[in-house]
Amino acid sequence: LASTSGRVQLAERMVGPDDHGKPLSAASRGIAVRLYRDGKPYGFWEPETETLIPGDIIVEIIPTASAERAAG
Repeated sequence: LASTSGRVQLAERMVGPDDHGKPLSAASRGIAVRLYRDGKPYGFWEPETETLIPGDIIVEIIPTASAERAAG
């Protein structure tokens, strides 16, 4: 996972307007594993991840560009 040549990468991004109100699992572009809210981390199993709000940061596992090309 922590490789520059791997098929997936760990990415962090701010919650966008289209994500507001959604659960963490629905807003992910890959597999969401963590949420940061007001500097505090929450795992995908915790109730805080049931509704995303502005300012939240999503940590997710997503395919790398090379993995996407290989699949397409």
